[in-house]
Amino acid sequence: MTAVYWLIAIIVLLVIEAVTMGLTTIWFAGGALAAFIACVAGAELWLQVVLFIVISLMLLFFYQALCEAVYQQGAGKDKCGGAHRKRSACDGEDRQQAGNRGSGGERTVLGCQICR
Repeated sequence: MTAVYWLIAIIVLLVIEAVTMGLTTIWFAGGALAAFIACVAGAELWLQVVLFIVISLMLLFFYQALCEAVYQQGAGKDKCGGAHRKRSACDGEDRQQAGNRGSGGERTVLGCQICR
């Protein structure tokens, strides 16, 4: 029965991600998938919860590290005059309306804002 709850969690998290496009809940869906696989393999509930938390946080932080690496190597690194913008996720409307440009006109790569 626990496997059903993990499947529901995966579906709910993916729906939230599809609606918000914030690239946050997708990583928790990955953690729920790991917990679901552990559940199907017969792992105890405590291990499933630990896997969910650890995998979710690892995916989230590795994404942030990747984003930071892209930001540091980005074309806008030197064009900001030393004042780098803090990374943040773009919302879907900005991407659709501005063709992958954030609300301030900056270029975005993997959710990182990069100066023009």
